[in-house]
Amino acid sequence: MLRLRRTTAVTATLAVLATTFVALPLVAPPAGADVTFTVDTTVDLPDATPGDGVCETGFGSCSFRAAVDEADALAGTDTIVLPPRRIPLDDIVAIDSPVIIQGAGMGLTVIDAQSVTYDVAAEPRWSVPDAAAGHRAIIGGSSAGGTTIADVTFTGGYAGGGQSGGAIAWGFGELTLDRVEVFGSYATFNGGALGFTGSNLIVRDSRIVANASENNGAVDH
Repeated sequence: MLRLRRTTAVTATLAVLATTFVALPLVAPPAGADVTFTVDTTVDLPDATPGDGVCETGFGSCSFRAAVDEADALAGTDTIVLPPRRIPLDDIVAIDSPVIIQGAGMGLTVIDAQSVTYDVAAEPRWSVPDAAAGHRAIIGGSSAGGTTIADVTFTGGYAGGGQSGGAIAWGFGELTLDRVEVFGSYATFNGGALGFTGSNLIVRDSRIVANASENNGAVDH
């Protein structure tokens, strides 16, 4: 009987602890700590409260745009983990703080700016929008140096108005692309895939194909 009483007491205690754990509220990370945001939706919505340390769109989900909003508002180099899904963008995503964007692999995580359609069998191969309708996938701001993007495909980007960098435009600091694919993007000046005027561009094990610009091809560096 003593053994039964002890087992019952331990089980009851564990039940109380489990109930208490589930009831704990979600809290923001300590100020200055690097945070990992895991994207769980492909809907392109902003963060409800940038800077609170919680990636949340107001609908119980964490989008790519919301994760960037949080990373931009927080100190340190945060990490954004993307799912193996197509992530359509309704507008450009501006990165203003160093961040690590980690996808699931080229061709698995696809960030689609939805501004250019590429068809190898068509002529011309790039179907480009009116200048006011198109946009890039991402742009790096003055404080975004030190960003790394890995295991992601970018497509459908467009730089209108005589600008460079169809998919990615990066103007400051260092940018590292690891196992990144960029295809099917277009610029009306230089760099159909990438326009880079920062301090250091590192590209490793990546594919930049089937991009075009009015002047010099895929990369303007």
